Amino acid sequence: SQTLDFYRPQHRASAATPLVVYIHGGGWRSGNKSNRLITTAYGPFFLQHGIAVASIDYRLHSKNPYPDQNDDVACALSYLNIRAQELNINPQKVILFGDSAGGQLAALTALNADHNQYRYEPPRGVIDFYGVSDFSGLISGQHSDANARRYLGPDYHSYIAQASPVTYIRPDAPRFLIVHGTKDKVVPMSQSQELYDGLTTAGNTAHYLTIPGARHGFIGPELPRAQYQIIQRHLTTFLQETAMVETE
Repeated sequence: SQTLDFYRPQHRASAATPLVVYIHGGGWRSGNKSNRLITTAYGPFFLQHGIAVASIDYRLHSKNPYPDQNDDVACALSYLNIRAQELNINPQKVILFGDSAGGQLAALTALNADHNQYRYEPPRGVIDFYGVSDFSGLISGQHSDANARRYLGPDYHSYIAQASPVTYIRPDAPRFLIVHGTKDKVVPMSQSQELYDGLTTAGNTAHYLTIPGARHGFIGPELPRAQYQIIQRHLTTFLQETAMVETE
């Protein structure tokens, strides 16, 4: 019942095209593949760099708690791998891009390779916009996050570590670009800091970009132009570092 939207660069290359797979946010309870972050802000940016985009849907937690969302992401990646030749995409040049809940799903998928029957090439990188990395900081304490509890299900305490991307940090993790606003009141900046610290301590390459004054859910065009341009520059560098595009 889940579908994806596929966007191809206007000038189709003869060689297989790199691919960004976008995973939408929405607290695991809402949102869809038509999120403005990909349709308006960054989808056109990737297409202009000669990179195809797949924006995927997944089951929401109102009826389907963890790990159904993660299985749907893995299923979408398997689908894209199987149809790589038909779509003219390179399954060995894939970056996962997610915001908020989608950032958690992207990071977890990239770091935890065990997805049962689903098989796909490991992603080359992850772009994580203000995602959750450690549920222990959201589940426990006086200000427990209701969305996080609902995503993990009735027995949520049993899945805190299992659903947290930081649990799976390893020395051979893909490259990460982590972006977070300094005025985010929904997902604390400490979540991104912890992921960045864990990745770099393990010897991985990761970049952590903070956006002064940005709140949770920022997209890009509504930010001051200079900040939006900074994000785009970091994205361009990240695409070059992951060999998704040629270095000019």
